[in-house]
Amino acid sequence: MRREMAHLEAFFEERFPGEGRSLAGLFSSLVHGAFMLEKHLGGYRAEELLREWIRVFIRGLPQREE
Repeated sequence: MRREMAHLEAFFEERFPGEGRSLAGLFSSLVHGAFMLEKHLGGYRAEELLREWIRVFIRGLPQREE
């Protein structure tokens, strides 16, 4: 797991200097959380959660119309 985290950290650090470690931790927490919801609560599909969460992670939440 350390190798994967180092890879994620390098990936994010290259794109967002100074933020690689934090972004890698956040991203891995999203992945872990999705799989734990599916495994322990039922009614959730990790793949669907990840698709939506990663979209939000990359693009942010959609703008609300006021």
